[in-house]
Amino acid sequence: MNIIFKLQHLRPKLILKMPPTSLMHVSVIGSGRDGTPKSLLICTDTTRYLVNCGEGTQRIITEHRSKASRIQHAFFTRMTWDYFSGLLGVALTVRAAGVKKMFVHGPPKGASS
Repeated sequence: MNIIFKLQHLRPKLILKMPPTSLMHVSVIGSGRDGTPKSLLICTDTTRYLVNCGEGTQRIITEHRSKASRIQHAFFTRMTWDYFSGLLGVALTVRAAGVKKMFVHGPPKGASS
């Protein structure tokens, strides 16, 4: 599997390397109610960003006909199982769609959950 799981912290220079966009759409994938994971999907012209990825995120994305095929960055607000347990399923879907790299971003080491 060629997907790169690299936990890195956002630095200003990383933000500057992202291409400019003219369109952005934010979708609430799950609010944490009724067993849904707390997650957001942020779509731009060039890529998609997933914020938190609990168990069932891939299923919910598919049910709502949002495409996970261009997700290149996954951000986690906490490093607990209920915030990243669905990452493997999403990563496999992204890889099957042909995305070669997927970056994973999380809180700094030692951050409290």
